[in-house]
Amino acid sequence: MNTVLKGDLFEKNSYELIRKAIDDDKFGISPKFSKVFLKKGYFSRLRNKEIVFDLSIEIWPPDAERLSILYLIECKNYSSKKVPVDDIEEFLSKVSQIADLGYFIKGVFISNNSFQDGAIEIAKKAGIMLIEVTPENELSIKLHKTERKNIQITNEEKEIEAFLFSVFDLNRVEGLKKYSRKNIEDIVIGIINEIDDEILKYTLQTPINKTIEYFKFKYNLKFEFENELHATNGKQIHGYFDVTENIIKISKNVVNTERFSFLLAHELGHFILHRNLRINQQVYDIFEDAEYDFLADKYLLNNYKNWIEWQANEFASSFILPSNSFYTRLILVQKSLGISKYGHIYLDDQPINRQDFKQITNYLSQHFNTTYTSVLYKLENLELITYDRRPDNFKEELRNFYNETILQKL
Repeated sequence: MNTVLKGDLFEKNSYELIRKAIDDDKFGISPKFSKVFLKKGYFSRLRNKEIVFDLSIEIWPPDAERLSILYLIECKNYSSKKVPVDDIEEFLSKVSQIADLGYFIKGVFISNNSFQDGAIEIAKKAGIMLIEVTPENELSIKLHKTERKNIQITNEEKEIEAFLFSVFDLNRVEGLKKYSRKNIEDIVIGIINEIDDEILKYTLQTPINKTIEYFKFKYNLKFEFENELHATNGKQIHGYFDVTENIIKISKNVVNTERFSFLLAHELGHFILHRNLRINQQVYDIFEDAEYDFLADKYLLNNYKNWIEWQANEFASSFILPSNSFYTRLILVQKSLGISKYGHIYLDDQPINRQDFKQITNYLSQHFNTTYTSVLYKLENLELITYDRRPDNFKEELRNFYNETILQKL
């Protein structure tokens, strides 16, 4: 089969996937307001003629005289090579010539092969969505984080983007296990004992250097701490695990601070628990992290990212603050402060109890070389704090106290 014919078949297959998903109301986009086209042209003032795109999706609001959102889609069938930079640049040029028509336009590039690194970088900066589909219509590419600073994304645009992901089954996360807190701690204990079997025996701080050497030797994992990481999606990134390069990168601004050990352990958690996941990075970035509901005393785990980030946090907490070691050190510091009922913390609005709380958290964070927030996270997880029973507004007051004494120290 010649190259042109293969390309035509790939385009038609992509077209059928999109059209059928809309017809089946797969993501709540009514066929009445959505139109899918194969080989339709759009006028370019620069060329003074139409530019024909492989596929396009037009979204027409009810009773509108013109469309509001246009997705321009390029389909490339590459069986023997990665999508080159030139293809992305050419597609970007064509999309930009249509961009002055007065409605939102999004470029989408679909291929049955992976993309060159340069092509991914250009796509990230230009906001082009990259989709790779295997012959079985499964996702195989892990898209990198996209730059979205200073870009306002409307709810309607988010819905269409999520729809496109759903068409190609990009929302699916394969290999995600819902580990319990106990499961994760058991995994961590095994790793710590392999690093140094005296750490838990003598309730020592888990040594960073030994940890890094262990992961380098056993897993050939790489580390990079020399560079500053840039903001992504409007948020400052301090560290991440790059599964494609098998490397953990942490911003040099965090190295030698109390945040470093927990952040490193968090990324090690991603490596141990999540390196075999198949997940689309762009969909992942749309989700919010798990949030702690102070009033409900629980973390809100509503989507894949919630679960993944919660698991990495649990791994980090167990790694930096192993439960038995943490509990032993809590008792030691309470005894040194003359607290008779040790092994638990009673927290109310009395100055002496608040002072003890500050001293305890100070000691624990210094001993384990981690943040106050990490210590509080562990105390909450082990249910080692009893709050005084007062009217409903007292817990809100404690929440403010938590913000003032803990979060400000981050």
